[in-house]
Amino acid sequence: MGWCYLLNGLLSPAVIVQYLLRAVVVLITIPFHESAHALASHLLGDDTAVHAGRLSMNPLRHFDPLGALCMIAAGVGWAKPVGINPTRFKNPKRGMAVSAAAGPLSNFLLAYAAMLLYKVVYYACGGAAPQLVLDFLYVLISMNISLGVFNLIPVPPFDGSRIV
Repeated sequence: MGWCYLLNGLLSPAVIVQYLLRAVVVLITIPFHESAHALASHLLGDDTAVHAGRLSMNPLRHFDPLGALCMIAAGVGWAKPVGINPTRFKNPKRGMAVSAAAGPLSNFLLAYAAMLLYKVVYYACGGAAPQLVLDFLYVLISMNISLGVFNLIPVPPFDGSRIV
């Protein structure tokens, strides 16, 4: 029973496709989230993240291997934190809150853009859009909403603790 369950359950083609979709979404979402932190801190006067090469959409600059694996397997994980020096902000408390809020906000914006794209693709194809494309957009939407909400928890090390 063990091997049959493994092949028909955990390793079924549908499950493998879901993991692959999550992996592609992680390649997009993590750099988007972390780059938003870097961009916000840069715009507020701190160039620490820019000098560290973190204002980049290159996933390799942001990934923590175990955190990425957890995101793919469980839908929740972590990335390397973006270095921020609050003393470089004019108002350190406000600067930290704004740069922390940029991450979850980027997740919500990416989810919203994916929702719009989902509707455009669905209706442009007359309801007969390729299921893989719709599944990808659905995973992109759900994962970004989950990460945005999860990051708003006001407990360290989540972004919500720096916002509060």
